[in-house]
Amino acid sequence: MKKNYVLDTNVLLQSPNAIFSFGDNRVILPHVVLEELDRFKKEPTENGANARQTARILDLLREKGDLTQGVPLPSGGVLQIELNFKEIELPAGWPPDKADNRILKVCKGLTDQRMPTILVTKDIFERIKCSI
Repeated sequence: MKKNYVLDTNVLLQSPNAIFSFGDNRVILPHVVLEELDRFKKEPTENGANARQTARILDLLREKGDLTQGVPLPSGGVLQIELNFKEIELPAGWPPDKADNRILKVCKGLTDQRMPTILVTKDIFERIKCSI
C-alpha cells in the first residue's frame, strides 16, 4: 500500500534530495514548508544553501506539471504541495498559525481521509505532538 510522507522543513534544510528518498510513495510538502524555506534562502549558511537547492529542485519539478496536483518523481512516486486542511482542528491551545501545527493539520487531514501518512521530521516535540 502506498503511503504519504509529509516532510517538515528541517528535513529539507538538512538534505534537499530527501524529496527523492521515498520510492513510489507520495511526498507531501505543506505550503507552510515553502514559506519557511523562503525565510532561510538568503542566509550564508548551510541552511541557506540547502533552502536554495530545495528551491531549484522544486522549480525543476514544477516544469513537469501543477505541484498542487502532484508531479511525478523519478522513483515512480509523486511530489505534491498541499494547500488544504485549514479547517482541521487540533487540540485546544495549539496556535493554528504556528508552522508546526499547520504541518500537523495536513497530517491529520490526510489521515482522516484514511490515507496512510507518516510525518518525517527531526523535531522531537513535533513527533510527540503528532502522536497526540
